[in-house]
Amino acid sequence: MEPTDGIGFIKQVVGILLTGLLAVAAIRAEPVLEIDRTEFDFGGVPTRGTLVHRTWLKSTGEDTLVIADIKTGCACLAGSLEKNRLAPGDSVMLALFWRVGGSEGRLERVPYLFGNDKVGTHRLKLRAEIVPADKQTSSVYCRPMKIEFMKSEKRKDYRRLFTIHNATDSVRAVNLTSYAEAAYRLELPDSVAARGSATGVVILAGDYADKEFEGSFTLEFPGGDGAAPRVTTVVSRGDFSFRPSVTTSINTPVIVNSKR
Repeated sequence: MEPTDGIGFIKQVVGILLTGLLAVAAIRAEPVLEIDRTEFDFGGVPTRGTLVHRTWLKSTGEDTLVIADIKTGCACLAGSLEKNRLAPGDSVMLALFWRVGGSEGRLERVPYLFGNDKVGTHRLKLRAEIVPADKQTSSVYCRPMKIEFMKSEKRKDYRRLFTIHNATDSVRAVNLTSYAEAAYRLELPDSVAARGSATGVVILAGDYADKEFEGSFTLEFPGGDGAAPRVTTVVSRGDFSFRPSVTTSINTPVIVNSKR
């Protein structure tokens, strides 16, 4: 083999290696979207209230992740993000606000997230069962299912009590499965006795004494029988008896409270 042939062969090998390395680097540089919870079941929910689900969106790739849009497919469902561009390793909370109506029964909504990652379209799923206030459809339930703080109240410490009823023959643990509200805090019992009841407390934060908001929290009640009923209670301050204006656009705050 001539020296020039050896040099040419080496160049060829180096070229192949460089091409491979560049291809690997390109793959590694792709943005990747990771969603903390893609499905959530609210369990039993009251009529005409706003259910709130929050989940973390994480950028786990090597390039900037862009959430291009959120499509909810329904005027009753709105999505909100504080930012839609995430550097590698960064994260943001997605808040979904679902305004349910007065029709009794099982509901499901499937919002979609569109990003610049390889998957492109990410599907989420929300479920709920609307329960009228005068009906009991679960072996464990809460009353009331709606907690309202009136605008006319002037006290700094607002407290509302609710009761958890356990109609089963086993002790039920009380687990908080969905809650991330600055507007109020909760005081919950650890468990509810068989065929008994327990009291929970919702305390309005002083910073929200003059603010309107809608929120919710979801409780799960696992027991020795393997079942784990869920119940969602909605919490609000302000007049939300009308249908709110909602939007599916990025970077918008909570549901806009505007009368039509």
